[in-house]
Amino acid sequence: MNPGVTLSYCSFIIDFLRSNAKKFGFVPVLLTTITPAYADQFDTLNYIGSVAVDYDDNIYRLPSGADPQSLIGKSTKSDLIKIATLGINLDKKYSNQEVTFNATGSVYKYTNFTDLDYTSSSFKGGWNWQFTPRFSGSLNASRVETLNNPGDTKVFTRNLSTADSVSLKGDWWIHSNWHLLVSSSHGKTSNSVNTVNNLSTHNDSNELGVKYDHSNGKSIVLISRYLKAYNSNQTPDPVQLLDTGSNERQLDLQLSWELSGKSTLSGDLQYADHRNFNYSQRNYNGFEGGLNYELGISDKTTINMSFQRNLISWWDNFNSYYVSDNFSISPTWQLSAKRVLRMSISHGINEYHEPVFSGGNSRHDVTESIKIGYDWIPQRAVTLSASVQRNKRTSTPTAPVDYSGYGFIENSVLLSAQAYF
Repeated sequence: MNPGVTLSYCSFIIDFLRSNAKKFGFVPVLLTTITPAYADQFDTLNYIGSVAVDYDDNIYRLPSGADPQSLIGKSTKSDLIKIATLGINLDKKYSNQEVTFNATGSVYKYTNFTDLDYTSSSFKGGWNWQFTPRFSGSLNASRVETLNNPGDTKVFTRNLSTADSVSLKGDWWIHSNWHLLVSSSHGKTSNSVNTVNNLSTHNDSNELGVKYDHSNGKSIVLISRYLKAYNSNQTPDPVQLLDTGSNERQLDLQLSWELSGKSTLSGDLQYADHRNFNYSQRNYNGFEGGLNYELGISDKTTINMSFQRNLISWWDNFNSYYVSDNFSISPTWQLSAKRVLRMSISHGINEYHEPVFSGGNSRHDVTESIKIGYDWIPQRAVTLSASVQRNKRTSTPTAPVDYSGYGFIENSVLLSAQAYF
């Protein structure tokens, strides 16, 4: 292993971020304090720097055959995005206590759609505490900033979303293999552009549960959960039956089972009862959950298969919520100590339900996605990655209400270099 090569990669990323800080519109303070060095998984403090280019041939998820000039004001719907990121990871243990903190700052620069340029900062901090051998838990806070996907919102301008959350969890080991679980959390999501199905919200969640932990890779958890969500700046609309918020009660059964040394089965089955504050016409209930199976076929090949069902609110005249069923399979091949090949294939169906007005029809979506990625680790602290991805959604029917405008095909290619120091 040649340390000089590793240091040159780290220096390249740091110099890139330094030289482009003003151009990108942000100045990371940490750039003036860090010195390239080998990263180690046992280090208390690590830094991460990366640069990437992402080619996307359908930035706004326009339907096939749509005229981009009339919809978004440009003759093209593709773009090349340059991304620079700097992050910090902290993990410090004090006796039975552990403090963690992760933060990243990223700059996104678009070649054609420069009005989409943005800077995002995200963090996650936690205190994993243990006061006695029988009483433990965690206190966590996080913030995530992302660019909203325009596939459903149909907002053809920059629409940034900021999600903040704080949670407190407790685990009391009662007796033998039995645990009592409690949790409380508060979250808030703010969007720079609000639409009917993408509103700024704040929500509260409280949980009480019991866990049976067999301590050999097998556990069963039963949780009763109560959620309350408020839609910001939304007043009751008796015409379109748009509400100010909702309550939801959930009963959640979770399972984790280590079948063998090479396979694990996990999943949950949940019953949800969703009720709006004012308009019962949009209430719904039903089962959701998922199943995940991970198998180590050999020392170098693993495969992950999962099925997930979710019930999701959706407001329009002919739909109040939809059931999303998604199946995915993700094999991974360890080609060598420094090379990894990954693949992910998914197929999903979204069925929309509960029309509140007559004369229309409910929407139906079929989604397909395939992604192939390759990672190369030329040195211990450096990872070079490449991936290609294709996403497709077909939305029907077309009459009497036409949903075909929600369908799209999108292809992307991503190249990135990441260094740990």
